[in-house]
Amino acid sequence: MFNLVLEENTIAEFTGMIVDIFEDYLEESNISLVNEERGEAIADGEENVAIIFGSDYDYISCPAENAGYNFLNGEFTTQESEDAIMEGFYNLLANSVSKAITISETDDKNMRESIQKVFSTWGMI
Repeated sequence: MFNLVLEENTIAEFTGMIVDIFEDYLEESNISLVNEERGEAIADGEENVAIIFGSDYDYISCPAENAGYNFLNGEFTTQESEDAIMEGFYNLLANSVSKAITISETDDKNMRESIQKVFSTWGMI
């Protein structure tokens, strides 16, 4: 049962919920990203700087936004959207982590289930 309505003016909130899935995973797994923009923000005294910051945010936000717009345009497919979001996360890791990270099948499955919950919350499935 969904309780939020996905509209053009709520896609940013939807996208934030998707990004939070990966923020939480990185934090729980103690994985740090190498991101100059984030480092500069911290050096400038910004507090509570997100792990996924600046250009790194685009790796996940772009496919999440696309999923939202595809849903609104009647072109949404759950599996393709989920796969694109996960691909964005894996690209983020490949480009922003100083050492190779292997995501377990269980963790991948759990993140996909969390994506499905967000889709459901927004009435997309």
